[in-house]
Amino acid sequence: MRIMSKKILIMSRLTSLKNCDKMFDIEFWSKSGVEKKFIAAWKMTKEVDLIRGKNGTQSRLQRSFSLIRKREN
Repeated sequence: MRIMSKKILIMSRLTSLKNCDKMFDIEFWSKSGVEKKFIAAWKMTKEVDLIRGKNGTQSRLQRSFSLIRKREN
């Protein structure tokens, strides 16, 4: 069993819309681990479901795949 330690990352910046760039977002997400990025993405998919009028409990990952084979002569 894996026990996860909870590290809280708090970052803030005060700027005007005119001077706003992507560097703050890039720095924030680069400091977040893969697991936190996945959790944030999953929460966003649930929010989209709620916005679209769904209950947000039936979300699943897409289960499609492709098989590519090399032709044999």
